Amino acid sequence: MTQRGRKSAAALTAVASITGRMPTPVAPAALTAAERAVWRRTVDRAPLGWFLPEQADLLTLYVCHVAEAQRLRKVARSDELGLDDFAKLSGMAARESALALAYARALRLTTQARTSAGTAGRRANGSRPQQGIAALFEDKHDEA
Repeated sequence: MTQRGRKSAAALTAVASITGRMPTPVAPAALTAAERAVWRRTVDRAPLGWFLPEQADLLTLYVCHVAEAQRLRKVARSDELGLDDFAKLSGMAARESALALAYARALRLTTQARTSAGTAGRRANGSRPQQGIAALFEDKHDEA
């Protein structure tokens, strides 16, 4: 049952603290320079408050796997490798990429996690919804 009348100051401040924005997560000190770059790219791209504090470990694992996959691909591109070494490094990079994708899905970083099916269908068809009041008065028979 809800309270009738005006809300108390304490009740209003409790609501304000609940709806406050979460701070941007800070990269752990143990990350390498390459991992920090991936961290910054990932966190800066996400909306404010996207990452919860309990997701910090998942985000760290995601960043580490992305950086390691990039490092392995760079090493695999060197000219000094034989075919066997190239195959091993490519396989390792593929496994790192698969793990990074699993963490990205868990963190809801993929495009499918951020886009509804209807929006994706409209984008695939190349159509955009009409904006503003002009959409109400547009005569669709003029185009035919």
